[in-house]
Amino acid sequence: MYQLEYHQLDQNITQLLNHFELYKFAIITDDKNKHKYQTQIHQFVATDLNYLEKSNLCKHSLIHYQYFQFLTEQHSHPIVEFTVGNTAGHITTLQNRLHEIRKLLSVFL
Repeated sequence: MYQLEYHQLDQNITQLLNHFELYKFAIITDDKNKHKYQTQIHQFVATDLNYLEKSNLCKHSLIHYQYFQFLTEQHSHPIVEFTVGNTAGHITTLQNRLHEIRKLLSVFL
């Protein structure tokens, strides 16, 4: 049971990382679909946060709790393109936080 939950968490983190990467690429290349990618991130965060809250998995392990905290921060302060500043750098920082959670998770997989 625990393996399945950790595996699902790993898949969710990977999907979110992919969404961030698409959005970052769209910002760098000034792609016309960057708003669509931004919306996908917001929807994914809301859906995953809702799932963690309803299933009570946020209390399952420290790793789940850290991911829950990350999603909560993203939900309360959604990612937007900065008018002044380095949006790609900010996204890279968020991706690094997710990679740190995945590094902890890799012990259990």
